[in-house]
Amino acid sequence: MPRPITSAVRTVRPLEVLSNLAFTNGEIRHIICIYLPRHDLCQVSYVSKDWERTASALIWRDLPSVQPFVHLLPKRLVTRGPGSASYKDYHRPSSGDLQMSKRRLNGLRSREQIVWNRLQPWAVLIKKLCLRIDDLGFVEALTSWSDSPPFPFLEGATVQAHNFGEKHVTLLKKLLPGHLAGLTFYESAQPTCQEHLLAFASSFTSVQQLYLSVSGDGRMQKSTEIGTALCSSGVHILLTLATFSSLRVLVLFCRWSIELPMIPRESFRALTSLTLQGSLSDEIGLLVLRSLQKRHPMEGIHILYGGASREDSEALLLEAVHDSCDEQALRTVKIMSFACEPERTKPIDLAHIQPLSSFSQITTLVLGSEVSLALSDADSTIVASWWPSIRELQLHASNATASVMTLGALASFADQCPDLVKLVLAFNARAETQQLPTPEGRSHSRLETLDVCCSPIDAKNVMIVAYYLAALFPLLQDISCDANSKYEQIWADVLALVLESPRDVTPKAPGSGALSSQSDPMEDDAVGSAMPMVIDGDESGHSTKRAQPVRPSSQANIIRQDGVSSQVASWCTGVEDAAARDTEAGGQDLAQTQRVTDLEQLVAQLEAQLQERNNELEDTRTKLERRYSTMEDKLFSDIRTLERRNADLEKEKTEIEQRYSDVEQDRDAQGKKSLQIQCDYEDFKRRMSRDLDTLRQKLGAVEGEKEALQGRFDWMSREKEEQKHAFEQDREQREQLEKHCADLERWKRDCKQRLQGLVSLE
Repeated sequence: MPRPITSAVRTVRPLEVLSNLAFTNGEIRHIICIYLPRHDLCQVSYVSKDWERTASALIWRDLPSVQPFVHLLPKRLVTRGPGSASYKDYHRPSSGDLQMSKRRLNGLRSREQIVWNRLQPWAVLIKKLCLRIDDLGFVEALTSWSDSPPFPFLEGATVQAHNFGEKHVTLLKKLLPGHLAGLTFYESAQPTCQEHLLAFASSFTSVQQLYLSVSGDGRMQKSTEIGTALCSSGVHILLTLATFSSLRVLVLFCRWSIELPMIPRESFRALTSLTLQGSLSDEIGLLVLRSLQKRHPMEGIHILYGGASREDSEALLLEAVHDSCDEQALRTVKIMSFACEPERTKPIDLAHIQPLSSFSQITTLVLGSEVSLALSDADSTIVASWWPSIRELQLHASNATASVMTLGALASFADQCPDLVKLVLAFNARAETQQLPTPEGRSHSRLETLDVCCSPIDAKNVMIVAYYLAALFPLLQDISCDANSKYEQIWADVLALVLESPRDVTPKAPGSGALSSQSDPMEDDAVGSAMPMVIDGDESGHSTKRAQPVRPSSQANIIRQDGVSSQVASWCTGVEDAAARDTEAGGQDLAQTQRVTDLEQLVAQLEAQLQERNNELEDTRTKLERRYSTMEDKLFSDIRTLERRNADLEKEKTEIEQRYSDVEQDRDAQGKKSLQIQCDYEDFKRRMSRDLDTLRQKLGAVEGEKEALQGRFDWMSREKEEQKHAFEQDREQREQLEKHCADLERWKRDCKQRLQGLVSLE
């Protein structure tokens, strides 16, 4: 059997591995090999037969080209083509030597069949295949010598074609199996290939993931060569895709200007993911969504549209999602537009996204266009309550200066969306910061990325915004805004202060009443105390409060300690540095002295709280040790119980094996008896067949006698009828004679009477 050897591993020596019982397990070998590159897998395949089977399954699972498999074929199979003499001799035997050509044909077919049988162990391992433009020349060599597809277990295929035509359709239908689950097609040249593409895609009705990237006119041209029943004039490719009963994923790039057809209702029955991109993606998305059945189990919708689109395209798409999709199945909705005119597009308000309010299982929502955002703080509370499981929320806006949403609206998302990781939202950070809700107690948020779009902010509010965001989102690592925004540097300063502020990096779970080792209400109070409110005077003479956060020391920035002590130590260091700076600046000022005294008292309180926490931790450690000892004893007891149960199971296993042996013996006896009954039945059937033939012969004789008797009976019946007729005639004659005799008697009497009268007269 030929071995699949690549040029990179022909001179590599086999690896030497120690014999270990763990390597005899196929799952362990698979886990080891799954992280190795292809070059190392080729080396591992030479260790042993077991390693070869495991590595070969991964080497041949996904081929970037068909050429590695073609290199395993003999050269006479690869080089044979329509122009070679051997091809002509094989396919067109001369009429004068027909018998010899037939014998040669059978001999060649038998030898090639042996070669194909040797290559089957590698052909069945191929699950995904990429057919590049230069690979289509080898497809004929793979399909000329086998009646069935060479890769029977192929699941997905990627086709890169140039001038896709009827010949490619015929070859690929022979190469790819009919049960193909995934199909990706790229065509970049002729618009006239649409009819061939439709015929090619329609032959794989079991496809579940379909990706089409084709340029040109979307309408099908009239075809008279292939698929005339399917590719008639004016048939759109969407009408063919709508009939696929197993299509689950549809990715379509619309780069042409087309006339969209009407798709019948309840199409795309198995579709779960829809991705559309192009100038008319919104119109196609509306057609597809409106053609779905009610409560369709759609999971993901990705639509990127633009160009000359309608003003209310996004609203219509959201309404179509609400009318057709299942509320418990939908997880991802991404609808974005490009090249739109802001002055003619409606802003995003609460009524705009109201159709998605019933989809409580959404985890990703992206709505983006060149529009403004018209949501208030009360609207943000309502929106956050709609999607408690959301992880990514993006409401892009181009103009946030006139937005009525303030910085305090972020508290709603921190409270009601605990799994939120990324938030893109525009708000007005210039609003009054004195009315912000208290950020303490909301440390369970997992937000890591905040994109503020073009949200306005004043430089004087940088510290307050940074403190608020750090306390509201303890895991926040990135704050970004639009590249052309004039507030980019101010938000960069906010991010720097957020990253430098001491935060709890292990947030509490939502609804959890237990205190974590790094989050404590007293510590939050300590953070607030470590950021004193400095009174500054504004131009109008009124005093305004401004948050002055204390930066941690350089040592605290370099060394990250764990536990409560590290946080308290960093806070204490910040407080001492602040006190020292205030003492130097104030001199003998009484207010500054009083402030230093207050800070020293705060440090003493923090040290007392730290000592109390250490005592609590020590008690907890003692309890955990006792609990560990108890659990260890229980574990040993459970192990002994399991050992006893294992012994009982062994006994039950022996009894079951004995009973299985008895059942096998009974089954053998029943099989013998059944065989004897079958033999008796066959003998009885033969005897009955012979008796049936005899009965048929006797029945034929009886039928002959019956016919003879019937003829005799008919003759006797005719004779009897004749006798009866003669008897009737005699009876009639007798009756006439009797009547005549009676008349004669009457005449005789009359004559006597007349004679007597004459005598008397005489």
